[in-house]
Amino acid sequence: SGQLFAAAESGLYRLDAADGSSTLIGPWGDSPTVEALAFDPSGELFMSADGGVYVVDSLTADRTLLSTPTPRAEGLAFAGGRLLAIGVTGQQWALYSVDRITGALTELYPIDLIAPQDGAIVDFISMDTDASRQGLNIFVARFTVIGLPPSASLTLDRLDLLSREIEPVADFTVAPSIPFATGSAGTAPSAATPIDVPTVDLLGLLLFAILLVGAAFGILWTRRP
Repeated sequence: SGQLFAAAESGLYRLDAADGSSTLIGPWGDSPTVEALAFDPSGELFMSADGGVYVVDSLTADRTLLSTPTPRAEGLAFAGGRLLAIGVTGQQWALYSVDRITGALTELYPIDLIAPQDGAIVDFISMDTDASRQGLNIFVARFTVIGLPPSASLTLDRLDLLSREIEPVADFTVAPSIPFATGSAGTAPSAATPIDVPTVDLLGLLLFAILLVGAAFGILWTRRP
């Protein structure tokens, strides 16, 4: 219907696409961590949050839990007449179909390109149907925890649902202080602060040795009969 929706821990919102203002449709009450939202062609809203797959009333924000699948649905999108999800088991990401009645996930095929590399962790995944409706635009945020300052990257890939091939579209390295969809990577220090460590030269060592000898002599002197 041309309306834009968003979900936060506080509740479901309707957004004004012109100025970004938001209107609360309804609060959740339990502060869930929302992973994804997706409308089907009929206007029914699905949501994954805290490991569960829900149907959401877009007028009241009332939720109905369908399932708590393993793995959890990290992203949701409708394409090819199916509700699709991305999930991870260990370090292996895969595309799943979601049963719109029971919420159960069925694995379709693995997606290797999403797997984190070089000490990175996947912070969030978002996806939607591309213009051809035979592919998915997959948006992945990674946060690399190795190194100082840490780094964050955002990648956009296109998954062809017919050939099962992934085509990299764009890759951005961004400041880790940029907020991600499910939180913030934090702010890294601009530069490490140098610390001056005092060093001891040869003369210092000689004076230190003399002090030790003097202290030992003093102890022996006080203990003499």
